[in-house]
Amino acid sequence: MSDFNWKNIGGREIYDTLPTKLKEEMKLYWRTKTQIKQLNKKKDKLNFQIKNIIEELKQLRKQQTKSLPNIRYVNKNFIPTISFSVDKRSNTMICVIKIKGTSKSFYLGKEDKIKKEIMDKLNEDWSDYSTNKLKFSLRNIIETVIMDFIDVKDISSLWNKSDLNFENVLDKFKSKVSV
Repeated sequence: MSDFNWKNIGGREIYDTLPTKLKEEMKLYWRTKTQIKQLNKKKDKLNFQIKNIIEELKQLRKQQTKSLPNIRYVNKNFIPTISFSVDKRSNTMICVIKIKGTSKSFYLGKEDKIKKEIMDKLNEDWSDYSTNKLKFSLRNIIETVIMDFIDVKDISSLWNKSDLNFENVLDKFKSKVSV
């Protein structure tokens, strides 16, 4: 039996002599091995794609970082900052708009008057709004129309042509929303 050379016998002959249960086990092993190879190839392709995406993201982030100073300049000089000041004693509100290092403020009135004016002009009921929700909603209205009141092209006379007041803001907002 030591003279017997297994290499001379083909794999198919050996396979055919095996019991059925062992044949099924071998088929399962080969199928699983094939699936593992396929999944590894798929994983390698996806890893390659991920590497390419990571490299592309790096390039885009570098480009974004290079343009950041310009964006900061635009944000600082051309995008207005809107804030509200509330006088606790008289319960009145003032809106302050800052742009290009200058600021302009306009009187909004008492909370009840503001809510009533919005009800009259916009037909919206804000009577149950808290102070914070009122500020948030007013900011949305003012952000929508503020650039109509500002002449950004002429730095020296940024606010000159401005007829900025609460009534005009509501009128502009109503005309923009209704269109």
